[in-house]
Amino acid sequence: MSPKRVLVGISGGVDSAAAALILKNQGYDVVGLYLCLGGKIDPDEAAKVADSVGIEFHTADLRERFSQEIEGYFIREYAAGRTPNPCVMCNRRIKFGEMLSLADRYGAEFLATGHYARMGIVDGRKRILRASDEKKDQSYMLYTLPQSTVDRVVLPLGELTKPEVRALAEQAGVSSAYKPDSQEICFIPTNDYPAWLAEHGVEGTPGEIVDLSGKIVGKHTGLQNYTVGQRKGLGGGFPHPVFAVKIDAENNRVVLGTNEDLMRTELKAGDVCFTDGDNSPRSFDCTAKIRYGAPLAPAKATFDGRELTVMFEKPQRAVTPGQSVVLYDGDVLLGGGVIE
Repeated sequence: MSPKRVLVGISGGVDSAAAALILKNQGYDVVGLYLCLGGKIDPDEAAKVADSVGIEFHTADLRERFSQEIEGYFIREYAAGRTPNPCVMCNRRIKFGEMLSLADRYGAEFLATGHYARMGIVDGRKRILRASDEKKDQSYMLYTLPQSTVDRVVLPLGELTKPEVRALAEQAGVSSAYKPDSQEICFIPTNDYPAWLAEHGVEGTPGEIVDLSGKIVGKHTGLQNYTVGQRKGLGGGFPHPVFAVKIDAENNRVVLGTNEDLMRTELKAGDVCFTDGDNSPRSFDCTAKIRYGAPLAPAKATFDGRELTVMFEKPQRAVTPGQSVVLYDGDVLLGGGVIE
């Protein structure tokens, strides 16, 4: 019997290299794929990784689609006073969908990435689980994947820590074993969002900074320069620390308040995705994250078939429109939605 074939997304970094190496060592017939998306396109580095692992390698140029769907989404959200999460949206609209199509083209039954998350069988169905290393868990980024995709996904790094991944790659002579992790969005390598947005026509209109009573306390330079929870760049002369508690796009205002004013016990979310595909109305206990780096918090979720309401046991700080709220049952990823 021939080995099962798996298509692995190769970025040129250590995580995807280790994922490919692990799968090869497990007996899979591994095919590497580099997706040309936004930012610096460097298939040569990915090709070196594939060569050092000893696998077949291909590239796919998706820059035009990425520009329209992901960069365009990023621009529209900031122009509307929201704080988007392009990585979640890219996984949903570009990466996994395109990888599935290309997996079929290359005769691969499965597809794999270097995300830190686990797979498991729960109630007879394949599900995504949180990674063993809580600090590296990336299941949050995968909540939009439908069951049909999850059934074909393999996630080799879910049981490992980052040092273990680097050591594995080094022992195998992989070229990217100690390549630093990228901390920026791929298409904004400088991490300067306002400058990138200005280059793409979102310069913003200056407006008022107000307190919760509506009193004008300053001027802002454009809503794209602010996000909920921000403290810097709000002016001075306040008797206590102040934060942006609301980005009011309708009135072109940044609203200030105290840290206590940032606390919320309830949120509503749209564009809801459940990984099991069950979009029927329901109410259930869970834990939830309001952003990638946030801790899990006990909550009760209610879905009416369109909108998701999440009530937290304890107040959460800086619930931010445009970010995703992601729900779990223990370690099992349930789904989530975009905070309204």
